[in-house]
Formats: sequence, structure tokens, C-alpha cells
Amino acid sequence: MNLSLKKAIKRVKGVQAVTENIKIKYGNGFQKTDTEIAKLATTILDENMNVPKDQVMVKVDNGELYLTGKVQWDFQKKAAKKAVENLRGVQYVINNIGLKQEHQPFDIKNKITKAFERSAVIDSKNIHVNVNGGTVRLNGKVHSMAEKKNARKTAYFAPGVLKVENELEVHS
Repeated sequence: MNLSLKKAIKRVKGVQAVTENIKIKYGNGFQKTDTEIAKLATTILDENMNVPKDQVMVKVDNGELYLTGKVQWDFQKKAAKKAVENLRGVQYVINNIGLKQEHQPFDIKNKITKAFERSAVIDSKNIHVNVNGGTVRLNGKVHSMAEKKNARKTAYFAPGVLKVENELEVHS
């Protein structure tokens, strides 16, 4: 179920929870074997320009499709799941694709700090950047919510960043 559909359902008066335990049973003519699903999923992933070739492996067990491997960017991980989640015969997708960590924490901190200094919309002198692996924590003070959002966005664009914890405080 996509995110916008979930949000719409939650806005209906009286709805308190949304579950996704829907099982679709196809007629015999529509059933696919695990081998057929795996071959089709592999072909689709190989042809998808957002998924790096030969980086994602597929395993299918009773219609449950497992994705493993390592990619550089989160959008590639999401693209792989999206590419195969609606294949006929797939009950659900377990996305165990990891992200490669190729940049050192010092490099990440240095790149983010320099990007803040170049920015016309971020006052970098009151922002402190701490890096632990691919996680970046932003601390300090900014002048507006827009500046806080821009700082988070800028940090995400640095190579090697997997997660941003934005703890910046807004002060007028």
C-alpha cells in the first residue's frame, strides 16, 4: 500500500489503524513459481537504470521476495524494491539491501562544513557537525525553520551520509 493511500485512509472518520495483511490468491493460470519470479525480478533489476548492475541479489521463497546486496545510495535501494514489488506472484518484498560506506567520517564532516560555508541561506558559524559512520548529527542554533531544513538537506547531499539527525534549535 503506498504512503498517500495510507494517509488518505487514516483521515477517514473512525479509522484508528491501517494494516496490510492482504493476501492475493491468483487462479492457476496466473500463478508463478519461485524460479519464474526470481528470473523475472533479476531481469527487471538488470534493466532498471536506478539499480546498479550486479549489486542486488534476489531470492524467492513461497512468493516472498528477498533483496540483498550493497548499493551506494538510498534511492537505489528504494528503486530496487519498487521495481519488483508488484510482480505477479510476489506476496511481499523483504528489502535487506545495505548501503556502502566508502567515505571516512572526517571527509563527510569536512564536506558538510564547507557546503554550509558556501551556502547563502545557512549561517554556518553556529552549526556543529558530528559524524559517526554514515550518521550525521547537526547541533547548534539557526534563525528559522527554513534554515534548519536547508541544513538537513545540505548534509544529506554529502557523499557517504546515510542518516541525518537534525537537532538544530531555531532562535530568532
